[in-house]
Amino acid sequence: MAVVQWYVARNGNKVGPFNAAELRQLAAFRLLQPAEMLWTEGLTKWVEASSLAWLFPPAGQKRFWLHIDGQTRGPYAVEQIRAALTARRITPETLACAESGKEWGPLKQTTEFSNYTPPAVTPSQAKLLAGSLEVEEAELYLAGKGGDSLARLITTLLALKKVHAGNVTLAETLQRSIEILRAKRAESAEKPAPAGAH
Repeated sequence: MAVVQWYVARNGNKVGPFNAAELRQLAAFRLLQPAEMLWTEGLTKWVEASSLAWLFPPAGQKRFWLHIDGQTRGPYAVEQIRAALTARRITPETLACAESGKEWGPLKQTTEFSNYTPPAVTPSQAKLLAGSLEVEEAELYLAGKGGDSLARLITTLLALKKVHAGNVTLAETLQRSIEILRAKRAESAEKPAPAGAH
């Protein structure tokens, strides 16, 4: 079965394609807004992102902040947390706090997750469920899909660095290349447009 590919309307351009998991991550990081327009093969017209319940959960749905790797992350919807539990990215011991709450405690002590038993999944299913992008990576990925070649290259190198994390020398070389490209990208963003450019 073919993966459904989505496109985002940005500044008069059709940006993409993105699969559903990528769109969910962009929405979670607020890099995709509910009012933005989306299209996929088979649709007769562009639709507002907020019309897709799987992308933007209905207002009022409970969300949680999570304490992961020494940082507060989120807020995440219940389905996102269940996917992360299934993918073994977090555990029932991971500290959580309701979005509007003040009390932190293990996920297993919350009503939503106290009886949740993650189903068995293959490693590839776990990767798909987990969604491995951080906010910066998601921003770069979106920019790359929009035609920013440096962002696309940085995204590729970040992915290679994850794949080869066990090879310290290669990972360090990739990191140096990433830093050089980030500096070049920042430098080009600061340059004024040439005279006569619109």
